[in-house]
Amino acid sequence: LEADGLQISFQSIEDYQKWATEEIRKIDQELEETLTPQQLYLTQNPAMERPFTGIHQQESHIGIYSCTVCSQKLFSWTHKFPSQTGHASFWGHIPEAVVYWKDNLMTPKWNQAFVPQQYVDK
Repeated sequence: LEADGLQISFQSIEDYQKWATEEIRKIDQELEETLTPQQLYLTQNPAMERPFTGIHQQESHIGIYSCTVCSQKLFSWTHKFPSQTGHASFWGHIPEAVVYWKDNLMTPKWNQAFVPQQYVDK
């Protein structure tokens, strides 16, 4: 494993799990110290602000929108548009700010393995 330019090796999976748990605990503690409770909740959980309540929804100042957690620059004000959804909406991102991975997963073929017997064609 390589972390922060250092190569780390472990004697067992338990050693790795112990190390990973401690690293995650440190990150969580750091985030709790730097983010507001709402920022922490919205960025570390599968959550979003209620529509029309976010601070950036009506924002129109010239600038760059960055990630609250890591400060990565994500969107330019020139990419913002009024979507009427109640959330800040952008039609594009700053080049190379967002990495897209091609989804190589195949859609499973339909089978009747988990269909209740009453719905199976006879």
